[in-house]
Amino acid sequence: MSSPQPPSVPYEFWAPADDWCPGHVMLAANVDFIPSAPSRTAPVIRVDGLWGEHEWTLYPQPYHDKFPYLPWIPLPPRNSLCNVLRCAVDKTMWRPHPSKTNTHLVQPDVLDDIRDSLKAAKAVVAVPFHEIITSPSPSFSSVQHPQQAYIRAFEAVDRLEREFEAWRDFVEVFRNIQRSLIELFAFADWWVEVNSKSGPSFRAPTRGAIFNDANLYASHVYWSLASFLLIPSTTYSLDPQKRVELSPRSLSKSELMAPDPLRHSLPHWYYPPDVEDIADFEMAARGYASRLDFFNPTKGHKRRLDKVENRHHDEAGRQAKKAKEWQAAHPDPSNNLELRRIKDVKSAPAWFPKRQQIWDHAMLHVNTLNLARAQSPRRFTFPPLHLFWGANEENQRTFYYHYLLLRGQLLRRPVNGLPGLTTTEWKSILGNTYWKSMWPKPDANHPSHTSSFDPTKFWIYGGPLCHQ
Repeated sequence: MSSPQPPSVPYEFWAPADDWCPGHVMLAANVDFIPSAPSRTAPVIRVDGLWGEHEWTLYPQPYHDKFPYLPWIPLPPRNSLCNVLRCAVDKTMWRPHPSKTNTHLVQPDVLDDIRDSLKAAKAVVAVPFHEIITSPSPSFSSVQHPQQAYIRAFEAVDRLEREFEAWRDFVEVFRNIQRSLIELFAFADWWVEVNSKSGPSFRAPTRGAIFNDANLYASHVYWSLASFLLIPSTTYSLDPQKRVELSPRSLSKSELMAPDPLRHSLPHWYYPPDVEDIADFEMAARGYASRLDFFNPTKGHKRRLDKVENRHHDEAGRQAKKAKEWQAAHPDPSNNLELRRIKDVKSAPAWFPKRQQIWDHAMLHVNTLNLARAQSPRRFTFPPLHLFWGANEENQRTFYYHYLLLRGQLLRRPVNGLPGLTTTEWKSILGNTYWKSMWPKPDANHPSHTSSFDPTKFWIYGGPLCHQ
């Protein structure tokens, strides 16, 4: 068996990575250190609003083909000159509400900076969004544009413009605005570079990504991005002079902020997710994978959610009422059963007597819209004419036969003040369906009672729809 060969990919350091995956090593380029694996414990929010060792905007995450732009996320500058995307959150950013106690508003200049950043992000992603969504190019067919980050950025800025009672809520809203904007700008940077013909340019340190594929790793090293390659330790013969130990995750190490158990005073996505596989953490945090933790709203947030839901229900009820009123004022075959029946009536058969002119004259005085607003299903004093136009000749004979035998009884119905019958009821009376249901069932105590329906004497057991 041949011994491992020197790696065919560039690397600056390597470290044993058993806590990432037993029997593996991690190669790295364009970085200052190789981070240790995150713990499997549930992520928590720190006092600074970051998610500690699980903060996905600071530490490299497993690479996903659907999100190739995430390695472009920049790390915070080492000097104190941070812009609004990476600045720390402190209490100089909010001010007391002028008329409410224990309530604060964001400082106007901070809000202006956030709005300007959102406006800039919206502008730089507009073209890439359109191209990704509509592009027939196979190289972009699997790419998912950062739609969730776009939506969340606007939602969080809208929340920032309103008042806050708890400092913790202010911190969490501000940090989630930063995460969304960082992702959007990384997407824009990725789009510019992959479509540029000038090749990679010098860049500030990036978050990068962790790869299992050597070719993907090498291509990102070429782009001067932080790149990590996780491979079995037997793959290459590595230079012992480049060996380092994994570094602890110390970029976000402030004290814990979230109480236990955590209660949610904001929508669920503001909080770090609990996942079964820590490799899915970033996906779940960004809204593209399921989370195991349940939404546990505070009483105040639950009341706000109930009010919103009630407003939605009230609005839906108002819209339904308006639609119903509009349909009543503008009936047509699509929304009214009676007009649909009139429209769908077939032409009379060839053998049927021609319609007399007086009928056409009478119909000029009938407003079908008045018929349309009548009770539905509509009731008829006498059988609707189209029931006698059936395509089945046997049914036609049966209907005519029953009508001729019952004619006198049917004529007395309106005289006796009885209501009309629906089309379905008339159909059952003119056919055998109704009369069979009136026919007695077999009785073992009276064997003389016949159990067979006699169509020539169908009426002998009567029925409340006809004999009253």
